[in-house]
Amino acid sequence: MLDKVLKDLKKNAQKMMIRIRVCNALNQKSYANREKAKSSAKEFLTTTKDEMISITGDLGSSIKGKFGKQVKETLKNQSDKLKSF
Repeated sequence: MLDKVLKDLKKNAQKMMIRIRVCNALNQKSYANREKAKSSAKEFLTTTKDEMISITGDLGSSIKGKFGKQVKETLKNQSDKLKSF
């Protein structure tokens, strides 16, 4: 009787240890994925912002007049919004 209880306790303890290891592995993987997503988003925003600045400069020399000013202003506003992220 006592042997059976001890055997059950040992079995349950082993199951619990396995669950803990699985949970730790999942937490580590989740953290790594989250960090990778943050890095990718930051890189994307930086690239997009740089491209918008380049386009604004190119358009500044290509488009003249009131329409050109509106386009440059719109692109500048969008670039400023990206900076705030």
